[in-house]
Amino acid sequence: MCKVTDFINRLLGLRVNIPSPGDWLNETSMGVTGSLVTIDLAKLNIQLSASPKVWTIAIADTGSMDGFMDYGNSALLIAGSNPDDHTKLIQHLIVGDIIVFGTGPGKAVMHRIVEIKDTPKGKRYITRGDNNAYTDSYEVYAGNLQWVCVGVLY
Repeated sequence: MCKVTDFINRLLGLRVNIPSPGDWLNETSMGVTGSLVTIDLAKLNIQLSASPKVWTIAIADTGSMDGFMDYGNSALLIAGSNPDDHTKLIQHLIVGDIIVFGTGPGKAVMHRIVEIKDTPKGKRYITRGDNNAYTDSYEVYAGNLQWVCVGVLY
């Protein structure tokens, strides 16, 4: 769908096609034993030299990602545990992935990548909250990418 049509549909409150995130976890990384659910992050669909850093956060009540995640849900986030692994994670990003990026001292946003542009400064990740009509005005590059969302617990 073209960007103009997508924008008009959002303004009119019509359904918009939202790209799906990439497959970061495969079937062998998840297991269930009785009432225990496990996720083995050593079995990501990308090879890292060490287990990734992991963070689970409760979703803030901003409404920007409503439909996919909402207040009270928890996001499962990963980051490289060393600079090389973090670079590998960033290189693996595709349109549709949900990322956390810094917007200033102590501030961060979690939104979906809707476009990736090659620029003289490197790849620029254009993001938007699923429930927002406009793309974010932030300039998101590898340097301010902090986490990748690999799951949401509802």
